[in-house]
Amino acid sequence: MKKAKILSGVLLLCFSSPLISQAATLDVRGGYRSGSHAYETRLKVSEGWQNGWWASMESNTWNTIHDNKKEKCRTQ
Repeated sequence: MKKAKILSGVLLLCFSSPLISQAATLDVRGGYRSGSHAYETRLKVSEGWQNGWWASMESNTWNTIHDNKKEKCRTQ
């Protein structure tokens, strides 16, 4: 349920952004690590304005079925 709320909020932001800016990027990725049976979902939204400023939001979600303590969370 929480993922659906986040996704709907991000999609609303992306669809409303052309009214207020020039560019918006939505990047959705998923992956599976066979060694630890871990699923990962990444969602990133970036937006840039003509004045050179930009904003970005990124969310990482790991499955909770298996113990993923050995997995390293990637940071930028």
